[in-house]
Amino acid sequence: MENKICYLDFEKMVEVKNEDVFLKDLGSVYCADKVLFAKLCAMKVYHFPEGREDRVMLEVMDLLPLIEETAPGVQVECLGEIKVLLERKTKPVEKAWVSMLKIIFISCISFFGTAFTIIGFHVDINIRGIFDTVYLAIMGNAPGKVNPLEIGYSVGLALGIILFFNHVGPKRITKDPTPIEVSMVTYSRDLEDTLLDNATQIKKEKKS
Repeated sequence: MENKICYLDFEKMVEVKNEDVFLKDLGSVYCADKVLFAKLCAMKVYHFPEGREDRVMLEVMDLLPLIEETAPGVQVECLGEIKVLLERKTKPVEKAWVSMLKIIFISCISFFGTAFTIIGFHVDINIRGIFDTVYLAIMGNAPGKVNPLEIGYSVGLALGIILFFNHVGPKRITKDPTPIEVSMVTYSRDLEDTLLDNATQIKKEKKS
């Protein structure tokens, strides 16, 4: 009886390229019975219409009749997601030089956009006047052409940005994830949840 147990560990969102989708494409499948394992992995769970990119949501409850038909008497244990958002991608792989141009373009926008933002902020609050006032209050005389506070502030700003983003060039300072990595993971999780919620709502509307 133990060999008749099938463990499913599905992912929340799966991208495929082929029109036919099999159970193994949805995540991890495990069964001690090797013959039963092979049957379940090769079980087709969905077919995308030819030449169309589309999204579809599959639920474990919808797959149980197919699993029972393929392997009568099998006991299914779901360890992962009970809903899977299936998406078919048919776009060709982008050329390396196109990707590089996009990276350079986005990097330039980010660099100059951030620089203008910092400059605009400093001009708005008159940062140089603040430094001159502080220097005069501490030292008792007006600074020269170059205020030491400006140098210290510039160096501190650069070090702060490096420490905040946890990178010096390609090297990571600590093993902790960077703020950008955390934001990307949060965004991906929220995107998957939103797409699943929308797909669930559409499915309910079709049934009603």
